[in-house]
Amino acid sequence: RLLRVIYQKSRMHQTIHWRTHRKMTIQLLSISLLYLFIYMPKMLIEFLHLCGIPNYVGKYFMSYAEFFAYYGNLLLPFVCAGSMPQLKKRILKSFPCCQRHIQTVTP
Repeated sequence: RLLRVIYQKSRMHQTIHWRTHRKMTIQLLSISLLYLFIYMPKMLIEFLHLCGIPNYVGKYFMSYAEFFAYYGNLLLPFVCAGSMPQLKKRILKSFPCCQRHIQTVTP
């Protein structure tokens, strides 16, 4: 959707106001970074194997990378919930250690 908005704006010669698309951009980048962070080591080892490096190189690391790949599905709801401002306020309100204390100054 973000690419479609950028394409339509450029086709119509309009400037892109990023503040209106801020939430969508944050969601897209956070989900993309989550999956890149989790799947990149596995993809890198598989790419090296395709380039001709023997299979015994990174054998133990590959087993860990395959195991940690399942964490992407588990962490996705938390990443999505982190971009919801209403839910974020509710969560911060429930933890008293994270609340800001505003002290009023009186004369």
